[in-house]
Amino acid sequence: MTKNIEIKPTAETIVFLGAPGSGKDTQIDFLKEALGYQVISSGELIRLRGQHDEDLRKITEKGELVPDDIVDDEIISVFALLADEQPVIINGYPRTLFQAQKLPKILTENNRKLDKIVYLKVDDDNLITRIGKRRICSKCGHYTDDSHQSCSECGGKLTQRDDDTKEAVKKRLEIFHKETEPVINYFKEKFNFCEVDGNPEIEKVRENIKKVL
Repeated sequence: MTKNIEIKPTAETIVFLGAPGSGKDTQIDFLKEALGYQVISSGELIRLRGQHDEDLRKITEKGELVPDDIVDDEIISVFALLADEQPVIINGYPRTLFQAQKLPKILTENNRKLDKIVYLKVDDDNLITRIGKRRICSKCGHYTDDSHQSCSECGGKLTQRDDDTKEAVKKRLEIFHKETEPVINYFKEKFNFCEVDGNPEIEKVRENIKKVL
């Protein structure tokens, strides 16, 4: 009689959650360089797809939530290309309870499991201030703040993202509290959940993240 062989997940898979402006990208960039994680950013995937999808671009510009099936398709397509041994950080996904419930299945189908959730918690007033100052380089995509005249990485022109306007930010935060807070509660109950205070300076937050990884 042939025994069923269990395929054990290999590389670590971590989800980073946080409201817009919580500093996820900054902290994740550091972990990517320091520890060799592959980053899967749902926001970046959707922005790239939006360059060829006018309806999708309009949704993101308004700060509205992208339909689950579109986001899921993008996430699934990336995991299908990853080597089993590659450690991964998922940035900004899942954002709805439906996505949160589907993620473990996606990971299982790709020989992985959800090892840890890191949630950067930041006060709304702080978030609105941060995002209002945020600028992105139109040439290389590097993020900085409005105190810079040009990109420190390549000298390119700095612009404000369409979904970083004050009106769009308020809409995004409303959606976050309505749709993503249930995700946070779901993960707290079922998985290895780590909440990190994202209000202090970058270095302090980084130290706090190191403690939970």
